[in-house]
Amino acid sequence: MADSEDYEKLIEYLKAGDGADIAQQFILSGCLQMIYEDVKYKITSKLKSFFTEPQNFEITESGEILYHPSEKYEKIVKGKSAQKACREWLVSIGALSDEDAELIVHMIDRRNEAAHNSFERFVSSSRQPLSAIEVAAYLTISRKIDQFWIQTELETDPDTDWEALDLEGSTFVNTMLVENLCTLALKEAGLWPPAEFDDAD
Repeated sequence: MADSEDYEKLIEYLKAGDGADIAQQFILSGCLQMIYEDVKYKITSKLKSFFTEPQNFEITESGEILYHPSEKYEKIVKGKSAQKACREWLVSIGALSDEDAELIVHMIDRRNEAAHNSFERFVSSSRQPLSAIEVAAYLTISRKIDQFWIQTELETDPDTDWEALDLEGSTFVNTMLVENLCTLALKEAGLWPPAEFDDAD
């Protein structure tokens, strides 16, 4: 939690700046939050539904789907947080690499910083501002998770035409919306595409 010295630093920062970098940080924080929620769903809820038999779920009056997963799922998450357990399971089957998992943990840490200590990025020398390069990396890992689940779901369909399928370009609708919202906002802020990605084109 901030002390009076931190608040004084923030006031001085606001007086000295033109507000553009502050606005950029809020835009980046918003993008990070959307990506985090999307990835969290695909790691935890998708796995839960994967281990739920077709008849083992219910829809509440509000439209929420409640899954009643199998004992195998309960064994996977036993003694751990669902997010950590599901992430480790994706690594164990080769859907994610150890580096991918580390990036997701980093994303979670950065999201928590943005959500609970947002202004400290402007007054604390120990905290790094968010960057568009980070957002691009998180979008990439989000797409990778999509491709795993899409391939997994299609493998259960005997009529899948694998030759006509562009798996690398496939993504869920929600991911597409998050990507479009982030890139549009970051372009308007002059942050997209990130320099390192732009130079690679």
